Amino acid sequence: MAGIELIDIHKTYRVDNREIPVLNGINLSLPAGRITVILGQSGCGKTTLLRLTGGLETADSGEIRWESAHKTAFVFQEPRLMPWLTVWENVVFGLSKKETDPGKIEAVIRTVGLSGFEKAYPAKAWEQPRLLHFSLKKQLMYLLLLYIAI
Repeated sequence: MAGIELIDIHKTYRVDNREIPVLNGINLSLPAGRITVILGQSGCGKTTLLRLTGGLETADSGEIRWESAHKTAFVFQEPRLMPWLTVWENVVFGLSKKETDPGKIEAVIRTVGLSGFEKAYPAKAWEQPRLLHFSLKKQLMYLLLLYIAI
């Protein structure tokens, strides 16, 4: 079986009393342990497809099957960080104490090149004395994804 298998997926959104079909009969097998790229024009349903496979939305009809031990992680197009939390706090946010391994967190911070920024805030330059530049914010997003994936 694939890592994720989509069978006859349909999804429609309702906007101003109009139904707008976004996905119509999608069948797709995504292999486990591989990186899959989804390309398409703006508005073609790429994000909807990702939200469905990640369990953030449900399809109107069809079936989504995951391998038994599946994990889903997202890197959004723009950084989705909590600006009032430090790099470290953003990484551990939402983790249970059992999942919080300081050694592992330090290792992934080092891996994405953010050592020394553990106490930095991902805020705008004029708002915080110790901030992260936009490119470092993207690195932090990759760090969050890496920590979830490990």
